Amino acid sequence: MSSLPNQQAVLPPNNTEAEEATLGSMLTDPTCIVKIGNQLTADDYYLVKHQWIHAACIETGINADLLTVASNLRQKGLLDEVGGESYLASIMAATPSAMNAEGYATIVSEMATRRRQIVAAQKAVNAAMDYTIPLEQVQTDAANAFKNVYRSVARSGQTLKDYADEYLEWLSDETTVNKIPTGIKSLDKALGGGMSCGEYVIWAGAPGAGKTLLAVQVALRAALASPTQHVIMFSFEISMRDIISRMVSMHLAEQTVRLPYGRIISKQFFNDEREKAQTAWLEMASLVRNRIKVFDPSTMTPEQVTNETIAYAAKHPLSLVVVDQLHHMHDGNQRSDAKTRVSNVSRGLSMLAKKVKEATGSSPVVLALSRLSRAGYEKPEMSHLKESGDIESDANLILLGYRDPKDMPKPGELPPETGQVFIEIGKNRNGMSGVTVVGNMQAAVNIIT
Repeated sequence: MSSLPNQQAVLPPNNTEAEEATLGSMLTDPTCIVKIGNQLTADDYYLVKHQWIHAACIETGINADLLTVASNLRQKGLLDEVGGESYLASIMAATPSAMNAEGYATIVSEMATRRRQIVAAQKAVNAAMDYTIPLEQVQTDAANAFKNVYRSVARSGQTLKDYADEYLEWLSDETTVNKIPTGIKSLDKALGGGMSCGEYVIWAGAPGAGKTLLAVQVALRAALASPTQHVIMFSFEISMRDIISRMVSMHLAEQTVRLPYGRIISKQFFNDEREKAQTAWLEMASLVRNRIKVFDPSTMTPEQVTNETIAYAAKHPLSLVVVDQLHHMHDGNQRSDAKTRVSNVSRGLSMLAKKVKEATGSSPVVLALSRLSRAGYEKPEMSHLKESGDIESDANLILLGYRDPKDMPKPGELPPETGQVFIEIGKNRNGMSGVTVVGNMQAAVNIIT
């Protein structure tokens, strides 16, 4: 069952025969699924089609067989991609014995660990070659990266005694929990400094409540906060050009130069404004360098977002992932209704930070924007999360934003460029909730303070 020697010299460590035998065992004897599910996640498989089949087996559970798993894949539009029912039948027929399922899964897990070690080592090499990163940080990051590789190996659970040394090590570490500030002073104070790394955060609001504004603000501030930490944005609502225009407007506003991003994006300049925008962009690009990466397709699945994020985090320390917004994503299943689709998307995003940490050592904040089923001038409640599905249970932190009712525009008028935005902490697993704070919004220049 070993890979061919000449393949090992070219390809990352893998054993496709062990992957096929593991999947074949689950299809042949569904009672294996619980044990294998404790040993492996879909990301442990080298072949993407095997990742999809594993996920389908886990979702189908004790009812898994050729027909039910094929049906699951068909609903997601993936059956032909994996090779059809004939491929599922072939791996079942080629499985020596389902009794050895845990042994096959162990081989798959070991190969996955080897691949993660290679990623961690390459990351350490890249950091060591970057003379702008302090040596102490290079050494600490490398140690943490390898530590996370080893910790991701055991997924079958730990007793409290098993975890004792690791917990004491964590308590002894004097570094504080990393926070990503929002830039809204009252909100950051209520959150103890900002959003905690590793959290899945929902920022929900109706149109005009400042969702995209806050997302761009947080992304830019996170990239500027550290010369080593990176940000990745998945923007399904606005383009890369719009994002940059908002950032340029922010940068100018902080220099007391008011140039609304709407006029930048439409190139309506007066006097020397064009030159000021060009200078601001060059200054900002010099400060941020390559620390913000933006994807702006019309839609993606959680799996695609996860894969792109892990690939990026394997090369760059990652502090923040922004998704604008989750209602524009799809779950790969053409038959899902709106509520099921949002539930599946949210569940996938809720696992993103954990998967990134396991694969790369980075522990980013995952900030996802969501719609509300109420107007932007009505106080929202958790039940107003539009087609919320499982968002409420998935998220660590939920922020509900709405505008001051006195700022409500008259019929036919646009919302005011300045005013107050109210933010209610609807849920907070790691702190106080039910608190409402106030921010001052300058929508034209993309700033909330």
